[in-house]
Amino acid sequence: MIENMKVEFGRTSDIDSWMRLVRKVSWNFPGLETEQSIDEHKIIVLKFMNDKRALCMKNKQDIVGVLLYSRKHNMICCLAVEPAYRKRGIASILLREALNKLDRDKDITVSTFRENDVKGIALRKLYKKFGFEEGELIEEFGYPNQRFVLHADKSVDNVIIGTTVTVTVDRPLGSYHPEYKDMYYPINYGYIEGVMAPDGEEQDAYILGVNEPVGKFTGKIIAIVQRKDDIEEKWVVVPDGMTFSKEEIKRQTHFQEQYFESEIVM
Repeated sequence: MIENMKVEFGRTSDIDSWMRLVRKVSWNFPGLETEQSIDEHKIIVLKFMNDKRALCMKNKQDIVGVLLYSRKHNMICCLAVEPAYRKRGIASILLREALNKLDRDKDITVSTFRENDVKGIALRKLYKKFGFEEGELIEEFGYPNQRFVLHADKSVDNVIIGTTVTVTVDRPLGSYHPEYKDMYYPINYGYIEGVMAPDGEEQDAYILGVNEPVGKFTGKIIAIVQRKDDIEEKWVVVPDGMTFSKEEIKRQTHFQEQYFESEIVM
């Protein structure tokens, strides 16, 4: 879990910290090779900040992740994470926040590196995780890129919900949290092996509809519990053919979600 970090709109007072990050990663972004191009980019960032289209992740006062997006073009314009803070789910958090601010009833686009370009391995994987599909091959600043498209009916939540997964249960019904001894588990709780969550750990899941302790369980995802004040999100997995209302999911996950501001997406 990432502590002491939050996503917020970048303010003009943040510009120095923002540009320090940009300079650290500029080698990875075509069009930012010279001091002049970086100065021009700074002007663009300030405009995005004034329009509230610049998101950043802060560790206290230091910016460790940035994202620019355009409502007019319904696109992600720029996404970067401080190298020392990568593989912690920061890019996923920023991207999800931006997607929530764009028009999900229309296609959303982003350009990234082409297949087999080592610069694009992580980003291409990230965009595909969120439901983006490969689009046309393009060139930007003389560099070969590719456009990715998140179609209106291809949001990440719609891609995940309905999927069959196997949950490895490490906190079975009737057990207690290994660190917080007063937290009792009234349902089975575990993780999906090999599926990485925004916090950089394997994806956690609540299991509903199974009234006895189990070691493994295969079922369908019917909902996602998204936390507005935390990097983590939880999947809700149930036996095939079984359904639960948002109210019932909220009631059964309250033992843990009571400590967070959560939203249930179905």
